[in-house]
Amino acid sequence: MPEPRLISPLLDGFSMGSPMSSHDGIICCPAIKENTDKKYIVKIISVPASQAQMDALLLAGAYKDPADAMNYFREMGEGILKEAELLKTLSKLDGFLSYDGWQMEPIAKHRLGFEIYLVGSYKRSLEKYVRGNPVTHLEAINLGLDLCSALAVCRQAGALYVDLKPSNIYLSDKKEYRIGDLGFISLDAMKYAAIPDRYRSDYTPPELRDPMNPLNLTADTYAVGMILYQLYNDGQLPFHGSAPEEPLPSPLNADYELAEIIMRAIHPDPEARWKDPEEMGHALATYLQRNTVNDTPITPYTPLEIDPEENPPIVPPKPAEPASSESDNAPSAEGSQEDAAESSSSGEEPSSQEGDPEDEGENIRREICLTLEQMGIRPESSHHEGGPGQNEIDFRYSDALTAADNVLTFQTVVKTVAHRNGLFADFSAKPLH
Repeated sequence: MPEPRLISPLLDGFSMGSPMSSHDGIICCPAIKENTDKKYIVKIISVPASQAQMDALLLAGAYKDPADAMNYFREMGEGILKEAELLKTLSKLDGFLSYDGWQMEPIAKHRLGFEIYLVGSYKRSLEKYVRGNPVTHLEAINLGLDLCSALAVCRQAGALYVDLKPSNIYLSDKKEYRIGDLGFISLDAMKYAAIPDRYRSDYTPPELRDPMNPLNLTADTYAVGMILYQLYNDGQLPFHGSAPEEPLPSPLNADYELAEIIMRAIHPDPEARWKDPEEMGHALATYLQRNTVNDTPITPYTPLEIDPEENPPIVPPKPAEPASSESDNAPSAEGSQEDAAESSSSGEEPSSQEGDPEDEGENIRREICLTLEQMGIRPESSHHEGGPGQNEIDFRYSDALTAADNVLTFQTVVKTVAHRNGLFADFSAKPLH
């Protein structure tokens, strides 16, 4: 693969480091702009992916001469530039983040083909966020809703997004999930298009791994389902390599209603999957309305399998938490914690731009939830209550005898964790409203 070059005018004033990764004719390099502290990533796509591929095509007679081959590769490069333009257009609507700039140049050193340079600032990817933070139930549902909304906008723009995966999903400054890389195929080309090699991944439907098979409209919702499956399955995919063509087991940490939504998205039969992102998004929204969805961690220990090429993060955000009603089936822990920041009347968790929670009870509640899970008690929600020092943790209902045992275990765990953190937990009636 050719060495990266500081092409002009796109990279004027930039300094570029050695490649961080290289695969399928794509390399990514760190870069910094002179006289600034802002960091960038430069992605370079070679067309064709390698000289060996070029030589094989010429020997096979795919092109009558090198000039004919250059015309073909120029068309391929221009197609990538059109994807970058579409990403920029979609970023002005909803659900996408664009590159800052791009440029196509002929490959140097007497090689046939082109290089497409794309430059963008460092972004906080879902992969990187999950590496350092346990994902909560609420975060995962909001992720699914944001992705379905973005994919619906993409289809309305006449394209299908086929490269959805955790390394292409980023957290915006508003703490919303956005798609931030190429991976578009025109809906008009569906009948005769196949997914390019560079867009195939563990999140690609199994029937589309074969380049001879035509595309279908479930490629985007399948990827959403597989990402959610991974999050609710302790961060692990249910397979290694190619996805099996038979039904998978349900994810470990999803309840039956959510599991049905996820399993329909990744059904082996494309005809049985969600027909479009709007339909899947509606199912997730209905689930959110009917169930208690809060900041209970669903990936307490095991992060997503990390792709080493992913960019370093800036600061992982902390998502806000919506109001949550108290459960009639579980007790509430009212901890005496005078230094805890009071939340709004809606029960929303404050967040901090530096990644540290203003509500000092959040880390302790998370520790309590993780300890309860280790002891076989499954928390369903956890949040700050209306008054100072008031906290609520609800766990799953059960029969009367089991619930009574769980209450005593629950109180012991709360008091023990509170004492370990220099606090005192009290279960008296709520004094403030």
